[in-house]
Amino acid sequence: MVGFGLPQPGQHEVFAILALDTGQCGTDASDKVPDERFQIAEQLMHRTINEDKDILNTIHYRPGKLTRGDRTLARYLQFLRDYPRAHSSGPFIN
Repeated sequence: MVGFGLPQPGQHEVFAILALDTGQCGTDASDKVPDERFQIAEQLMHRTINEDKDILNTIHYRPGKLTRGDRTLARYLQFLRDYPRAHSSGPFIN
């Protein structure tokens, strides 16, 4: 599972979680099998993130620029625009 943080414009942080079901290794599997599978998964994750890093740092979502395949993303961005925002200092403004 991978999540992203946006500490400032043009930059992102990646938070990743890897988990393996050791039950899928079989009852006779040695302790090496889960470790080897985890190392392979971790290498794949790092490679994928590094390949996508430049794209993710320069991507810009704009209304009208999304394709039909971006329908789910468009709905999410609309959800963000419609989400109620707090204005905690509102009562203190004259």
